[in-house]
This record gives sequence, structure tokens and C-alpha cells, in this order.
Amino acid sequence: MKSGKKYFYSDNKIGYQAGIYGRVGVLGFHLQPEIYLSSRKTLAKTEGRGETDVKFTAIDIPVLLGNVLV
Repeated sequence: MKSGKKYFYSDNKIGYQAGIYGRVGVLGFHLQPEIYLSSRKTLAKTEGRGETDVKFTAIDIPVLLGNVLV
């Protein structure tokens, strides 16, 4: 590989992000489950091999625990 020469190029495209959450409280504490769906797209170009659309999709499911301050 020669120094300064690029072999991989990428251009970002529009994606999306959506999510929902809920909260349940018991005895001064609350539990907050969440779910998030996100998608990203990019166009990858390689020297000598053409170009390819690449799509990443992820699902995140965090669960938060907190206390209710009075």
C-alpha cells in the first residue's frame, strides 16, 4: 500500500431512528425499559472493485433503574 493513496471511499446517506419507552414505579423506584431501532446507509467505493450500498440496522434495548425523589 502506498502512502497517501486512498483505496476506500464512502459517502453517507440518510437513515432513521425510532424508539419507545415505558416507566413502571414501585416502592419509590422505577424501572424504565426502552427499545430503539436505527438504520444508517452509506455508499462504499473501492478502487478497482466498483461501489456497493451498505446498510446497518441496530436494535438497542436498555433497561434503566431509578429512584423517585420526594
